[in-house]
Amino acid sequence: MSKKVELIIIVVAVAVVATLFGYWYFVMRVPTSSPPAPEPTIAPLAAPASLGETIYEQAQNPVADKMPEVESPAVNPIEGAYKNPFE
Repeated sequence: MSKKVELIIIVVAVAVVATLFGYWYFVMRVPTSSPPAPEPTIAPLAAPASLGETIYEQAQNPVADKMPEVESPAVNPIEGAYKNPFE
């Protein structure tokens, strides 16, 4: 056999072995189970401790439900400004 044929046979054999190893590694291998993660504990809510929280709780909005008085123009003030030539 020539060197070229031997090289092709070796490359094919290595590719087959690599494919079989990859199949075993990703499909057949049983993954090791890790210990379960501890359940997170939720700390109870603390009373407001900072100055910003205290001010926010005491703040009042004097214009809570008031809307400014505005003269409303017509529904569409530029209604007749443009005439579509395709209509």
